[in-house]
Amino acid sequence: MNILCICSYFKGTEFLIQQSILGHRVFLITCESRKQENWPWQHITETYYLPTEDNSLENMALLKKGFGWLLQTEKIDVLVALDDFDVEKAAFLRSAFQIKGLNVHTAQLFRDKLAMRIAAKEFEIAVPPFCPLFNDLAVHQFMIEVEGPWIIKPRSQASTTGIKKVESFNEVAQFLQDMGENRTDYLLEKFIPGSVFHCDSLSYKGDIVFEKTSRYLETPLKVAHEGGIFKTITLPDYTTDNKEILSLNRQLLQSFNLLNGASHTEFIKAEKDGKIYFLETSARVGGAHITELLEAATGINMWKEWANLEHCVFENKPYKVPDKKNFFAGLIVSLAKMKEPDISIFSDEKIVWTLKKDYHVGMVFRSEYFEDIISMMENITPIIQEKFHASAPTPDKPID
Repeated sequence: MNILCICSYFKGTEFLIQQSILGHRVFLITCESRKQENWPWQHITETYYLPTEDNSLENMALLKKGFGWLLQTEKIDVLVALDDFDVEKAAFLRSAFQIKGLNVHTAQLFRDKLAMRIAAKEFEIAVPPFCPLFNDLAVHQFMIEVEGPWIIKPRSQASTTGIKKVESFNEVAQFLQDMGENRTDYLLEKFIPGSVFHCDSLSYKGDIVFEKTSRYLETPLKVAHEGGIFKTITLPDYTTDNKEILSLNRQLLQSFNLLNGASHTEFIKAEKDGKIYFLETSARVGGAHITELLEAATGINMWKEWANLEHCVFENKPYKVPDKKNFFAGLIVSLAKMKEPDISIFSDEKIVWTLKKDYHVGMVFRSEYFEDIISMMENITPIIQEKFHASAPTPDKPID
C-alpha cells in the first residue's frame, strides 16, 4: 500500500512509523515551516511541502497541482489527514482524484462548526442555540430570543482558537463591523456554563471499536482565555455521564457517516439543568497530549491503532482493537516560565509520562483508583501554579 499522510503540524509520528512497520510506503505532505521537525525520516518514502497550512484557494490549487504530478509516477492507495486543518485538504484531493475515503461533503461535518450543528440538530442531538452571522436581522432576532451571554466561534478553527465571549448587542455589532465580509466565517452561540467532556474513539467500517470518555477539570475556553492550566481525567465506566456521552457519541458518528478512523468529540453538561449538549467533533486524534492520557488508562495508542485500522481497511481484513487495560488516568499541562523546567520535585510512582518541550510542564499519572487521580490533581495543580505556570495571549490560529 502507498499511503499519503497530510499533516500541517508536527504530530502523528507513531502513525507514520506503524504504517512503515506494516510494510507500506509512506508519503508525507507538511508545511515549509515544519521542515526542521524531528520527523521519522527513515520511515518516510518521500516528503513534500506546502507554503502554509492554510486551506486557501491558492494553497489548495498548489496541493492539487503537486498531487497530480505525484500521480504520474506513483499510485496512491490511501489518503489520511493527521490534523484538523488537513481534513479539508485530504477530502479535496479524494474528490478531485476519486480516491476512497471521507469526501468533501462528509468532511465538512467534521470541520465546519455550523454544518455540524445543523446536522446534529437534524439528527435530534441537542446543541446549544446558535445562529449564523450571515444576516443582520436574523442575528438581532436571535439575540432578542436567546438570552446572553453568547459565544462567537470561528466555523473552521480547531480547539478554542478565535473564540470570543460577548455580553451585549454592541459587542456583537462591533465584531461584525470589524470582520466585514469575513463575518460569514463565524457563528453566534448561547454560552452555556457547565462541565466539558471529550470522547475519543476509533471507527472501523461504521462501528465504534474503541471509545473512552474524559472530563476537562477546567473548560478549554477558560484555560485558553483566562490563562488556566489544562487538566483532564478519564471517567469511570459506570457513571451516568459516561454512559450518556458514549451513547450520544455513537449516535453522532454513525449519523455523520464516519466509517473508518479516529475522532475526538466534545460535549457539555449544563450547570443549570444537567442536560448534555454536543459542542463539536473532528475526524482526527485528540490533541494536547490526550493520546498519552488514553494510553495510560487503556494501554491503547490511538495513533498506532489508527494505522493498524487503516491497514485492515485496505487489506479488507477484520480489525480488532487490543484488549483494554482498566486504569484511571489524569493529564495536566501548563506553559512554564522557564525554558527547561526542573520537575524532579514530582517523584510519585503514579506519574507515567512527562512532557519534554521548551517552556512547558506536563505529566500523566495513572492509578487503579479514581480517587487517586483526583488527589494527584489537587496536590500537583497548586505546585505547578506557584512554581512553573505562565500564561500567554490566545493565538489567532493553532501554533502546534
